[in-house]
Amino acid sequence: MDLTTCYCRNRYCARYGLTGPQARLIRAGWHRRAPQLECVDCRHRFSARAGTAYAGIRSSDLIFRDGVRQLAEGASIRATARNIECDKDTVLGGCRVWADIVSDYWITSCVICI
Repeated sequence: MDLTTCYCRNRYCARYGLTGPQARLIRAGWHRRAPQLECVDCRHRFSARAGTAYAGIRSSDLIFRDGVRQLAEGASIRATARNIECDKDTVLGGCRVWADIVSDYWITSCVICI
């Protein structure tokens, strides 16, 4: 996971929205298999997954990526659920979140290509 794109999520912090070295973030442990970050200035703690496609998932990153890849290649929801060994309703719930992310990506990509 690329942590250089993370920023302080506290809207009242002077470093809110700054990324890379200007963000001044340090690792602050783990929560649900995801790294936690802490802002040096305001001491606000947050998940490194916040604001990304990985936000809210409870499975490992590898299983998540494998499921998304299978769906992107045209596998059905039931087949994907069987392959990654989870319930089909879990995959369907993830599809609603992933669809927003994918549509934003495609819209951005199409605009750049034109």
